[in-house]
Amino acid sequence: MMKKNNHLVHVITGLQRGGAEMVLITLARELTQKKYHQSVVFFKDGPLRQELEALGIKTYLVSYIIAPVKIAQLRPTQIHSSLWSANIIARIAGYFLSIPVVCSLHTVAQHSGFIRNTVDYLIDNLSPFGPQRYIAVSPLVKQSYNSLLGDKKIVVIENGVSPFTLIAAHKKKNRYTIGTIGRFVAVKNYHLLITLFARLHKEFPTTHLMLVGHGPLEQELRALVKNLAINDAVTFVINQPGRDYYSFFDCFIQPSAYEGYGLAAAEALHAGIPLIVTGYNRNHPFVVHHISGLVIEPHDSHALYQALKFYLLNQQTAQHYAQIGKNYARKNFSSAVMAKKYLLLILSLKKARYVHL
Repeated sequence: MMKKNNHLVHVITGLQRGGAEMVLITLARELTQKKYHQSVVFFKDGPLRQELEALGIKTYLVSYIIAPVKIAQLRPTQIHSSLWSANIIARIAGYFLSIPVVCSLHTVAQHSGFIRNTVDYLIDNLSPFGPQRYIAVSPLVKQSYNSLLGDKKIVVIENGVSPFTLIAAHKKKNRYTIGTIGRFVAVKNYHLLITLFARLHKEFPTTHLMLVGHGPLEQELRALVKNLAINDAVTFVINQPGRDYYSFFDCFIQPSAYEGYGLAAAEALHAGIPLIVTGYNRNHPFVVHHISGLVIEPHDSHALYQALKFYLLNQQTAQHYAQIGKNYARKNFSSAVMAKKYLLLILSLKKARYVHL
């Protein structure tokens, strides 16, 4: 049992459904089981707040300006933050409170963009808020930041997947469902996916596309579906738990331009769903091409189309890949192991001035 004077405050931009947010839920659940005192400070409300409060964790919705004051009032012994703006707030609060801060990097540097990367570089190297080291959520994230932040400063703690049971789905006969889960934002490349699916559906009329998520491009994506005249072959599921829909999928596709880790893909692998993901030079954190799934170069529409077609025509092979991936995921994607690594780090930082995770 943890000492009662330990108090970890999580700071996160919002509590909508997303990869970083779900990692927070998983971590908070594991640390709650270890009797670790936790609170959450956030700036945008969302459905995950209820899940945190169900764990007995107090949550505080505040503005960016008030956040450092609220954090000080909570008297934490450590701070853990996720997503860019929350990481900025956490650094400032941690510095003035003289307590260790752990800031998660969930995406590759290319996705963060020049302005954010420049701000991070200036804060970390030319201000009193500079960190001791970084921890990335995957080797790919670490690699993308090595030249910017320094290889020796960055350590990897990969995201874990908490155990879950697939919900029984009433699949329609003679339907092949291609599923994806994620935010409706440009980096996910859903415009490309929908366009390719329209072509695939003409060749294979029994195919169906299911997009589970939410985001600013929802109406734009719906308009594209309408313009391509595939309304009856596409289903949008908005702001619902992704885990409730894996059982509907015959394959899972993540066509992103960039992914730091891809929690939804990791969950799909854990669930035994044939997987198609993207990765430059076919480099992916946990999928091996033609072993545990298919890895396609980002934006390669021809290769992505051929991958979907390959799974359709070779479903036994697809299931073989999925079984290999499932065995690997259940052995290596443990939420308990992830939480243990976080906790060991957090407890080791008691005497440190500042750390960036």
